[in-house]
Amino acid sequence: VKDSFRLRGFHLADGCDEQLIEQCFNASEIAEDCRLEMQGCSPAIINRYQRRYFLSADGSCRITLDWDLQFYRWSGASLPSTQSVYTDERVILEVKYAVPVGPDIDLITEHFPYRLSRFSKYVVGIEAAGMGLAC
Repeated sequence: VKDSFRLRGFHLADGCDEQLIEQCFNASEIAEDCRLEMQGCSPAIINRYQRRYFLSADGSCRITLDWDLQFYRWSGASLPSTQSVYTDERVILEVKYAVPVGPDIDLITEHFPYRLSRFSKYVVGIEAAGMGLAC
């Protein structure tokens, strides 16, 4: 299980330097242990994408569709370089559900004409930026 925290939003057109990142963290509700662990860290990439949500009638299953994925290598400058943009043409369909729903999820996924696989926007972005993954 991973922890997640919603950051205050910002627009790339307004710039994105280390000061803005720090302001976003300070204005967001992030657990103190996570905040301490991230001190001194900087972003490696910036990603953005379009997303649509779909929720089952009983609320037990959510499907997200992501498309127009774009990744920028972050250099700490006020704006990411458009020369370092990488666009991924894939459309990502993700099914999210609570563990008790697990066995019934096949009733939905068996109708998809696609092979189920894992996908990480972070991994794709890091690889696209030519940074590789440190294991």
